[in-house]
Amino acid sequence: MNKINKDNKWIRWIKDSIANKYINYHDYDEFQNLEYICDRGFSKVHRANWKSSNNIVTLKSHKNGNNFMKEIVNEITLLNKINLHKNIIQFFGITKMIDNNKDNVDPNYLFIFEYADNGTLRDYLENNFNNLDWNIKLRFAIQIVDAVSFIHRKNIIHRNLHSNSILVHKNMIKLADFVLSHKLAEVSNTSADIIGILPFIDPQHFKEKLNDNYKANKKSDVYSVGVLMWEISSGKRPFESYNKPQQKSTLMLEILNGRREIPTSDAPIDYVNTYKRCWQDNPNDRPDMQQVLSELKSINLNMKNDLSYVNNINENIQNDTINDIDENNEIIINELILLYEDFIQKEIYYEDDYIQLIIKKYIIFNKKNINEIFNYLLNNNKKNKQNIILLAIFYRYGIGIEKNEMKAFELYEEMTRKAFVKSEISEKSNSKKIFEVCVKENNKINAQKYINQKYPTKEEKEKENRLIINNKDLEGHLDLSEFVNLEILNCSNNQLISLDIRKNMRLTDLDCSQNKLTNLDLTSSSNITYIRANYNQLIDIRLPIVNNNEKLEYINLFDNSLSQNLDCFGCFFNLKQLFIVNTDEYRIQQGIFNRFHGSLKPLKSLNKLESLNINNTDIDSGIEYLPDSVKNFRCSIDKRPEAKVKIIYKQLEIFAIDVIDTLKGRYNLRAWKENWKLSKEYQKSALNGKEYEEKGVKSEFFTAEQLMENGVSHEEANSLKGELLIKESKEKYKKQLGKELGNPDELRTKEDEYANLEDQLIKSKSLISSIESRKKELKYLKKKLDEQKYETRSSTASLRRQMNDLEKDINSSWKQLIKTMKIDNKFEEIKVNEEDQQKERSHLQDCLEKLHEDKENLCNKLEIYNNQLTDKEDFINKLQQQTRKNIEELKKQLNEETRKYENSQEKLAILDNQSKVKDDLIQQSEQHIDELKRQLKEINALYPQIETKEIELRNTINTISIKSELGKKGKRLLDNLLEEQIKIVLTNDNFSSEKLEKVKLKLSEEEELTNEEIQNILNKQTEVTWLKLKLKSLQD
Repeated sequence: MNKINKDNKWIRWIKDSIANKYINYHDYDEFQNLEYICDRGFSKVHRANWKSSNNIVTLKSHKNGNNFMKEIVNEITLLNKINLHKNIIQFFGITKMIDNNKDNVDPNYLFIFEYADNGTLRDYLENNFNNLDWNIKLRFAIQIVDAVSFIHRKNIIHRNLHSNSILVHKNMIKLADFVLSHKLAEVSNTSADIIGILPFIDPQHFKEKLNDNYKANKKSDVYSVGVLMWEISSGKRPFESYNKPQQKSTLMLEILNGRREIPTSDAPIDYVNTYKRCWQDNPNDRPDMQQVLSELKSINLNMKNDLSYVNNINENIQNDTINDIDENNEIIINELILLYEDFIQKEIYYEDDYIQLIIKKYIIFNKKNINEIFNYLLNNNKKNKQNIILLAIFYRYGIGIEKNEMKAFELYEEMTRKAFVKSEISEKSNSKKIFEVCVKENNKINAQKYINQKYPTKEEKEKENRLIINNKDLEGHLDLSEFVNLEILNCSNNQLISLDIRKNMRLTDLDCSQNKLTNLDLTSSSNITYIRANYNQLIDIRLPIVNNNEKLEYINLFDNSLSQNLDCFGCFFNLKQLFIVNTDEYRIQQGIFNRFHGSLKPLKSLNKLESLNINNTDIDSGIEYLPDSVKNFRCSIDKRPEAKVKIIYKQLEIFAIDVIDTLKGRYNLRAWKENWKLSKEYQKSALNGKEYEEKGVKSEFFTAEQLMENGVSHEEANSLKGELLIKESKEKYKKQLGKELGNPDELRTKEDEYANLEDQLIKSKSLISSIESRKKELKYLKKKLDEQKYETRSSTASLRRQMNDLEKDINSSWKQLIKTMKIDNKFEEIKVNEEDQQKERSHLQDCLEKLHEDKENLCNKLEIYNNQLTDKEDFINKLQQQTRKNIEELKKQLNEETRKYENSQEKLAILDNQSKVKDDLIQQSEQHIDELKRQLKEINALYPQIETKEIELRNTINTISIKSELGKKGKRLLDNLLEEQIKIVLTNDNFSSEKLEKVKLKLSEEEELTNEEIQNILNKQTEVTWLKLKLKSLQD
């Protein structure tokens, strides 16, 4: 029930849209001569003649259409968005068939599309590739990329780009088959056709089982375009040797492992590099469609010389039109449209005089008269879109008529009323909107003129607080000073070279990304919260001048050309996201990239900063100053290996779990900072320790009195010295041990050393006890010396000698203790190492057992496979025997069928001769009928002409009779005059001519008629006589 209700909802939507003229609806009876073309998996396609214009159109019906009503509604909405572009198949509306059995078409809504006379791109390349030069190949590639770039700007993903979903109409690319939902896509992905489109599918799609989060995106279309560019350059299907459904898995693995088609030898190197970047495995390494379009146009311009393009127009036109140019006016008009669009496509913006020259040369080259073409357009401009467009071009540039831009604009306006242009322009649209859409179809728009036309008064500009002008193909300078109340501005994805918003003080949200800006002044924008200025050519940016700014939250400046430190960001305490990264490898190669440098220290006060991206910049220090609020920090060198940020990257490399975390900017910054603090403390203590060590070494030669004089006890000095020496020995031994552990062959030696160290450790413990006892003895002697300090030096000499001897003994023992301490440390290290080795051996043993287990399993499987193989070999042998028998039987049947075929061929030849005779008779009859029809048409046309001329003759005679007051005699003379004139026309009789002259003389002298009046009567009688004579000849 819910499903029915939902379907009814979408059906109601379609009906309401038809009623509101959002969708053009046409009765099914308007179409005739339906002819089945193909089944594309999720739809059936027919061709038909449109009765009103006799144009050929395509009718497409979705399978299970009424079960997919939501998808049908989605497709209608999408088609209305993209119907304007010249390289997208034109959508005329919908129709619905009532009778289910008629013409074998499903009784659902049918989409009405432009018919592509050259079929699919795949068919076109197979049939015409040998005639294609690189001008045409590049034009095809540019048209595909331009169309995909257009739908991407509308946030639409095609998902189904391949050479059978792209059509060619009058030698122009037409994008088709938009797969709008997974349901429709799933219907089409059968085993039979998937092998053909597999090379065009983004390899990330094959990994979706491993990556559940992956969805088709714009970069998926970029991959498909890369493969299409290769196909256009080679003329071949990609991986054409893989043509069987069972090879699908093999091909998928090959592509996943990085296999791509080999470039052709004649392809321009820049063209090859462009499509190689498009089919990179990592989507982040692929360019966007706008970049690809710019590169292809650049390649195209490099291949063309503007001067030779004009001078050799004839040759270029021949190359641009593959088939011979017909003498038909419609073909000439279509080719002229293509030629004009070629100027725009190749960005050849000539002055009006040059465009006139080129179009006129083209017309003359095709043996046509300019006035003839103009008059044809004038008389047939209601026929189709092409005629209206070309007539507007003639008016715009003054070709065959005086230049009249207003008339050109009126024709554009008329085109919109006839629904030739995008359906979003209703009859209620104002002229500015109509002009905007029509001009955008073929040209870039001057930004300032566009704004001034859309907002002609100052009051209108002051009222506007939200200005969305993205994806408008605007170019040049844009001054928005009069928009004083503007709060939100989106002018992204245009061709702006400068932007003046210094007086827009209320601005809070700015998106000027993907333009050609070099400077951006935001000093007055004190209320701004979001700044998106990525993918420009900025060399200077001036941020708001406000101390302790708490409003700015987001700054995106990636892929510009700024060269500065980070001081300018330090005052934005509320900043949450900052992106100054370089991502575009192509721009980096051209030297257009951000050169931010220095330390991260200026960001230390940004306590709300969460995301920071400095990839491929020259910032090389200051991680310790990053606020604790940072959760996402990216600092890779994937596009600029020489970037100084690699210093930071190396420091943080071990503080991420894996490579994926590194790419996603997930580092344990807190752990790094703790480690950094410990490192600083260690460096400080190491510095102090070095001083103490020097002091300790010298104390080895101090006497007890000298130590006491320096305020350092003998025990403290030696203790401090021992600690430092032990610490130093530990570090040295760690390094030595680290090297030794790398060699497994020395493990046995280490075990022996371990046993020796145990013995030495026992000795060292007894040595420590000996030192302690001697310390006590020295302390006792020192006390005794203090008691005898007033005695003579000689009386205490013996005591002093004992103390000196004991001191030397202690120093000697201390040296031995240091050695034993080293041994102790070494012993501890080896114990730790032994435990690690034991764990490693245990782990290796587990791995070995697992390998043995896997080996047994594999052996078992191998045995099973061998048995299966043996069974299959037996089966194959039996099958071969059966096949040989079948072949023999088939040979017999073939011989019999051959004999029957030869007999049938003889009969067919007889029937063919009879058929030819009948065809000749039919043809003669048809020709005769055509001739009769033509004569009948002429007869029908002659009757009203004769009647008109006779009325004119009678009126002339009556007028003259009244004027001259002719009596019966005068009227008889006029009758005689007409009779004699008829005889002259029919017989050319001299006698009649003499009589006629006598009658004329009498009318002139007796009735006073003028020669002009008489001659006028004779001329009209002659016209009537000739028309009757012609009628009689046709009737005979």
